[in-house]
Amino acid sequence: MMSAGVPDRAAYDNVSTAVAEPIETVERVAVATNAMVEIEAPASLPEGYTFDAEANGRPFTVTVPPGGVEKGQKFRVPLPSVSMDSLNINAPERSNIPVGHWRDDLCDCFRFGALHPVCWMAYCFPTILASQVMTRMSLNWLGGPVSAAEAASTFKKLLILFFIYWIIGSTLSAALITSKGDPHEHDNDFDWDGDENQPVQSKTTIGLTEYHNLWHFVFVLFGVFIATRTRYNIRERYAIPEQNCRGCEDVCCSCFCHCCVLAQMARHTGDYEAHTAMCCTENGLPSHVPNVV
Repeated sequence: MMSAGVPDRAAYDNVSTAVAEPIETVERVAVATNAMVEIEAPASLPEGYTFDAEANGRPFTVTVPPGGVEKGQKFRVPLPSVSMDSLNINAPERSNIPVGHWRDDLCDCFRFGALHPVCWMAYCFPTILASQVMTRMSLNWLGGPVSAAEAASTFKKLLILFFIYWIIGSTLSAALITSKGDPHEHDNDFDWDGDENQPVQSKTTIGLTEYHNLWHFVFVLFGVFIATRTRYNIRERYAIPEQNCRGCEDVCCSCFCHCCVLAQMARHTGDYEAHTAMCCTENGLPSHVPNVV
């Protein structure tokens, strides 16, 4: 029987692992096969759910016991037996990522100030910020889960795609400005509308305008697509339920609050109170901070 307040296990069928908030205090334990460690549940979780914790700087997997646990509940689990040497190795630093809820609200874009890299990158270079979050989450350039090795190329692929978009967009803009600059360049190619008082445009200008607008529209749709898939994967991995627009919250937020969504996902998967935000690294964090998975 599951404890009161514990979510239905079916809601977590697609969740395999999660990185929980690190245990703030874990006493040193003897290196033995029967060593136990006390865990405080980071969220209300069903039985069988797994998440990562740390003991003496060493990460290990915790499986929620039968009956499930409620947020804040303490329970004991066996600590995998290891040698003393393995306990003293320099384990990689892990991010403090909440489970069961977002780290902060969607509109907390200025939480760390208007000049914080995540804030202005979300508005000026959203594709680059999205690629950094996707790299942390081990997602490919289309937002699908892949291995960490495959995800290592996500940042580079989206960076190249962004430059292609910028070059083609700039070329179309320049051609459009040029075509409008000389009204007599295409005297034999005007599209008359029958009104002598209205300015006329050449078919070349009209065509360039359509291609220009279509190019930007396609790239915006692509941005919404990858943001939606990334947000969905974050919610699934960290057991974050939808709060509004159930069934379509990810796409609605990514479409109408695109920049805010990217900034929120970046803040959730990166602890900026502990680490400095970086603009040009593959995961948007200092080089010594590993990806979250």
